[in-house]
Amino acid sequence: MIDDSRALALAALALALAGCLSMTPQAENVRVIRNANEIKDCQSLGNLEATSGWGSFATSGGFANNKTQMRNETAARGGDALLIHTERGGFLSHSMGEAFRCGR
Repeated sequence: MIDDSRALALAALALALAGCLSMTPQAENVRVIRNANEIKDCQSLGNLEATSGWGSFATSGGFANNKTQMRNETAARGGDALLIHTERGGFLSHSMGEAFRCGR
């Protein structure tokens, strides 16, 4: 019989693995930019937002999921760069950015 702490740990691990997003092959080529000067000659493809249930003590995991989601969306729009505007933690992790096509 599994004790309560071990069952809780296994449930948390299962949730953690289920919560991770996969990056598409195209999204692997999307550069993540934090300095707007790096995309000044690029074409904007629109704003992006992502929210993850990974917040509070797991905020970094939430931001990673958000970044993956926005990189996937950037690639789906034909972009090759993602400018991160804001990342806010708390109960939920929320990120905002903008997709660009730079042609590099």
